[in-house]
Amino acid sequence: MKVNGNVLTNWAKTLYPLLASQLAKLPFEINNPASARPFFAKATLNIYTPKDMYIDMSSWRTVYVLVNEHNLGRYWTLAGSQTWLYRPGVWLNLGSNTIIIFGFDQATAGTFSFYDSSNLPYSNE
Repeated sequence: MKVNGNVLTNWAKTLYPLLASQLAKLPFEINNPASARPFFAKATLNIYTPKDMYIDMSSWRTVYVLVNEHNLGRYWTLAGSQTWLYRPGVWLNLGSNTIIIFGFDQATAGTFSFYDSSNLPYSNE
């Protein structure tokens, strides 16, 4: 690895756990605010009619999103204009569903808005 054309020495790399078995062992804390460093956040969503949904990611910066151990993908504001992640209904449970966020540089946690295809807050007209 080079920085400004010079070979970087004496540096360390860190792997982040993204396997379901690794994520299950993380110590999530209630009301522990995110920081500017990489972080994990967890939420539970109760769903009574599982169906395809879209997640509005516009209040986040650089994150990966997992729902019930399925990686929906990453959202990165600098990489393009996409502000939505798609979540297939078959990946949802009737009742409790777990959402895990792996954030890279968010100073404060963003919010989520969930929509099905019939109530997206925009029009193709």
